[in-house]
Amino acid sequence: MTKKKMTLIGATIIACLGFLTQGYAVEITGGVSLEKYLEMYKDIAIKDPAYITQLENERKQYGISARDIQIMNLYYMKFMQFKTWDVAFGRLPLLREDGQVRERVVQRQQITMAPESGIEIKGNFTFISPNEVRGMKALMITYYSPIKENDYWMYVPSLRKIRRISAADRDDSFFGSDCTWADAADIKVDEEKHRILKEAPYPIQWDSKIYGEPHTEAWEHVFDPGCAGKVGAERDKCPGIEHNYAFKEKFPLNPGRKPKLDNLGPMCYVVESIPQWPTYYAKKITWYHKDHKFSLCQDYYDEKGRHIKYFKRTYIKIGDKPGEPGPDWSQNWWFIKTLTTGHATFHDVISQVANVPIGEYQFTQSFLVSTGR
Repeated sequence: MTKKKMTLIGATIIACLGFLTQGYAVEITGGVSLEKYLEMYKDIAIKDPAYITQLENERKQYGISARDIQIMNLYYMKFMQFKTWDVAFGRLPLLREDGQVRERVVQRQQITMAPESGIEIKGNFTFISPNEVRGMKALMITYYSPIKENDYWMYVPSLRKIRRISAADRDDSFFGSDCTWADAADIKVDEEKHRILKEAPYPIQWDSKIYGEPHTEAWEHVFDPGCAGKVGAERDKCPGIEHNYAFKEKFPLNPGRKPKLDNLGPMCYVVESIPQWPTYYAKKITWYHKDHKFSLCQDYYDEKGRHIKYFKRTYIKIGDKPGEPGPDWSQNWWFIKTLTTGHATFHDVISQVANVPIGEYQFTQSFLVSTGR
């Protein structure tokens, strides 16, 4: 082969590689401000005059309505304060009442779309261990439209099939956890009627057990500054949260975090929400942080008034560097317990960063069947 031909072939290969690289170059776009998000939901889909009057009266009494609080909460629940959100490592242990644990390790990614697209967020969820669930994935797309159903798909690698989760299946368990598919992507604001019951401090007694069991009653946990940026063996030396579960040696709580005790017992709005669609609960009581408007605890009740489930969350501030505090609030723990069975699910978001490049091609059905991230 002549030198001229080799030069031409080399130039062609370089050009092709450059084209492919350009095709997958990621620019961080999208995102939505809280003000814009509130504006997107200013029209109430529920046209009940009594309900609209109730919301107006709440604005006069509290300066805000229960519906407005829930919109602001959903903004944080869907991580829409970030253009992108990337969880490289998270734990999702499934806890039986007898103390047995089925450990799960997961990865999560999300992008927030521009409001003009009509799409709120696109998110994926991947199990990376143990082997029995490795490669299982979920894809979730939520929409602004009050009448357009959110889209959910799951992929089971052993079957090499993608299954679409229908509206009728929204109350099904999310991969064996105590979370439903609707819980995982959050329902729309006008799928429930909301009413402020009172203002009250978050009960301190809920926080007293934080050292006794892996609940998330302490409303905020922060990284120990001395552990920021540490990885591997050095991170393992950081102190963790002590607990007395039977599986103490098997299930240590994540090191490098400790309760910020001066933030216990913040003032909250206590809000009742009544679903307007057929679902497993008849009423939900939520404690929303009065200043930040995100939910700290949700209690679910059935049609007979029985307490059937609770969902607790904690928050930290993160940025674009793993293990270091940043400017924006994000969830770092959540804990769900089904009281009718005693089964519980604990999600510890160990490594998360915001506003890093993520390609939109990773939020497609074709990517679900690919080999990974």
